[in-house]
Formats: sequence, structure tokens, C-alpha cells
Amino acid sequence: MISKLRCKRCYWEWIQRKEQLPKMCPHCKSPYWDKERRELTKIEYLDYKDIVEINKDIIENLPVKKADKHQILSQKKLMDVSTNYRRTEGDLFEKAVTLLKDVVKEHIFASANRRTAVEAVIIFLRINKKELGVRNRKENDEVLQGIREDYYKDTEIKNWLMGGEIREFRR
Repeated sequence: MISKLRCKRCYWEWIQRKEQLPKMCPHCKSPYWDKERRELTKIEYLDYKDIVEINKDIIENLPVKKADKHQILSQKKLMDVSTNYRRTEGDLFEKAVTLLKDVVKEHIFASANRRTAVEAVIIFLRINKKELGVRNRKENDEVLQGIREDYYKDTEIKNWLMGGEIREFRR
């Protein structure tokens, strides 16, 4: 019996010549040609305007110093941060690591860069139905300083964001 087959991966169509179903698509070579793709969850991202709003809200609602002010120091760095974590390969927490590191290290704003970074990561994870696992708020300042000074590896930061331990920051 000759019938028409269609790859569910690349949508290539061909005519079946043998009775036995093929082991792979002749076009894309996928062995899963006859299986539907799983629906991938769409990741929601913060854009540069969201990051600016987060900084503005922190300065207005949680000022640490009287001199704290909302000011963008580099529009280019802001745009780079906004697109860089989108391009990061990996899961949500790997993208969150990139977002955290970039906001902390690039010094986009005049004040509250570290607080903005943490809040941006919290919001990014929440809109994607994940939670930040960091517990001890007091140690955050030291860890964020370590991130700024490239003391930690990405894997350590990811583990920390997921609620794991992180080694103590030492200069």
C-alpha cells in the first residue's frame, strides 16, 4: 500500500514506497518524524523600560541614602543588558544569572544598581512562574559585591538563586 507521509518536525511530504514505516524523515533526518512536537513554554522577558521602572520605584520607595537618585548613566548599556539575557542559552535560572550579573556589573544607574538587579530577577522569575530561592537577605549585599567583582562562577550564582548555598565572599 502506497500512502503519503508527512514529517511532523519539518513538514516535508513524501510518498511511502515500502510497507514498513521509515525510521527517519528523508529531509531533516529526524527519527521523531512521526511524533508531534511538545509545546514549549514561552518565556516572558523584562524589557529595558521595565528595568528603568524597577530602579525608579526602588529609589522612590526604598531609598538608602539621601543622595540616591534615579538617573540612567548609559542608555547603550541598558539596551545591552535588556537583550543579553534574552540571548543566553539555557533555562530560566541561567537567564536570571545573566540579568543579575549584567545589571550589577554594568552600573547602568546612578544609584541602586544591586537592589534593581535583585528586584528585576525576582520579577523575571515570577512572571515565568518561578520563585527566587535566596533566603538570607543580610548576606545578599556581600554576594552581590562578589558578583560585581567576578568572585563567583555562573554555576554558583545559579545554585544560589535556586536556594542553594554560596561560598562566603572574601577579597
